[in-house]
Amino acid sequence: MVPEHRGCVIKVVLLLVKICMRMMFAFVGAAAAPPSRRTGVREKPPLPRWKRSGGHGTASGGTGGLCVGSGRVRSRVGIQMDVKEPRQDGQATEQMQKLQQRGSQWYVNFTGFPFPLRPFFKRRTMRKEVIPGTMWTFEQEHGLGFTFVAVNIVMTVIRLQSGGLWVHSPIAPTEECVNLVKELGGDVEFIILGTYAYEHKIYAAPFSRKFPDAKVYTVKCWSWPINLPNAFFGIFADGELRNDDRSTPWADEIEQKVIGPATLGIAPYSEAAFFHKPSKTLIVTDAVVHIPRSPPEVIDRNSLLQGASDRFYSSFRTGSVEKPPRPEDFPEPSLELGWMRMALLSTYFGPYDLLNPRGSFDALAGRLVVSPVVRKLVYSRITGPLREFVLDVATAWQFTSIIPAHFAAPIAASPKDWLDAFAFVLGKEETVKLPEKDFEILSGLERLLRNIGLTPSDIS
Repeated sequence: MVPEHRGCVIKVVLLLVKICMRMMFAFVGAAAAPPSRRTGVREKPPLPRWKRSGGHGTASGGTGGLCVGSGRVRSRVGIQMDVKEPRQDGQATEQMQKLQQRGSQWYVNFTGFPFPLRPFFKRRTMRKEVIPGTMWTFEQEHGLGFTFVAVNIVMTVIRLQSGGLWVHSPIAPTEECVNLVKELGGDVEFIILGTYAYEHKIYAAPFSRKFPDAKVYTVKCWSWPINLPNAFFGIFADGELRNDDRSTPWADEIEQKVIGPATLGIAPYSEAAFFHKPSKTLIVTDAVVHIPRSPPEVIDRNSLLQGASDRFYSSFRTGSVEKPPRPEDFPEPSLELGWMRMALLSTYFGPYDLLNPRGSFDALAGRLVVSPVVRKLVYSRITGPLREFVLDVATAWQFTSIIPAHFAAPIAASPKDWLDAFAFVLGKEETVKLPEKDFEILSGLERLLRNIGLTPSDIS
């Protein structure tokens, strides 16, 4: 192995070892928990302090905005918080009844590679109306098992002129989620899987079983380490998404463009983009993201506080030989700090400095960008097909907003913003250059994959 590659590979291995250790500690901690936590009797966790007014807090989520009374407790991550006793009034009772009518949030999932995707048992679904009576987004939390790292995953639903529903990037079909879709009225006519990425493909089959009359369309899919057919995963596609295909049943209202299939070495890469002509909305899966400066509402606040209080990941500095930080070096925990660390870990795997992530986060957040992990591990290998796809989307469609499948959605954006996000592949100067030191883990992983033959050099 080339000497300069050896150092990066060692860093990747060390990071994986740290993650495995964290998983082991989580299991040991669970085994050592009090009997009440190991048996069926669960203690109600304290409510987080993310909303305050005059020293009092308000919690939303599983209790549907149930107000709480006064008092002070210490959370499991060591942060003192204001809480109240449950308020027993008509408003709270009505909110609880509405939540119960929406159905269960129960959904069991322990699958994922190389780590399972969480939540493992319960997923809250949030529906937002983008265009009255025409377009909605559905969000759920989506995280890496045994860690505090989580982002949101977004499903888009459009009502067609026929009255039927067109669903892009299906999410976990909990009873609550299915009921929220049915509340819109009209039948689900089409289910669209615009990428083969595991975190999106995993929900296509169970979602389609909830709407058996819907037709399923997918890009060319594959699986690793064994390339199995879609039917093995329960996905029985009625058609394959193709570039500029005018024969699709929705072509008069929604146009589509597909990148690839482009060879990545072990398998082809493909992703579809859609343009809803009436609303001038571009819909993508992982092509671009817009990381908000505040965490999405669907993200569990306890996870954010855990990330803010974490001293395990944050003391690991990529490429650094500095001494381990002292206790007084750690900043005061906050939701903002937790979100910065969470966003950077999900997009870089291991940014340079999680202890004080402000600089890296500011360079990435608040604008349309290509996620660093997609940019480095995927797009850097297919610059030719990618360049053609990017220019085709920008010249053919005059969109005014974009709905990605992660982070903020929808976002106001134009073809110019789209082209700026892909400046790195178009030979243009980047408006805000992402710090090179934050790419060290991804660069080491990319070189490792190339050296062992799993990915080729740039095929442009």
